[in-house]
Amino acid sequence: MPFSNSNECIQTELSHAVLRIQFNRPQKRNALTSAMYKALGEIFTQAEKDDAVRVVLLTGGDKDFTTGNDIADFKKPRASKQSYAAEFFSLRLGRRQNQ
Repeated sequence: MPFSNSNECIQTELSHAVLRIQFNRPQKRNALTSAMYKALGEIFTQAEKDDAVRVVLLTGGDKDFTTGNDIADFKKPRASKQSYAAEFFSLRLGRRQNQ
C-alpha cells in the first residue's frame, strides 16, 4: 500500500509493517529538493498515525542513496531564513520531544 505524498520523486510501499521510502530521482542522483522534504514530512506524519507501521526504511533508487541537497533548488529565495532541511529536522525532532 503506498502512502500518499505530493512528490513523484519519492515512492512508498508498506509491507509486513515496514514502510519503505525510496528516493527516485536518478537523473540528479537522488538529490533532495524542498518539495521532497515537504513530502517526507507528510509521509512521516502519516506513518506516526498508522499502527501498521513499525519500521521506516529510507532507500535510494538506482545507484545512489542520495547525494544530499539539490543546490540549484536551495538557491531559490524563500520567506524563512532556515533551510528546508533544517526546518524538516527541527519539526521532526520537536514532535518527538513534545510526545
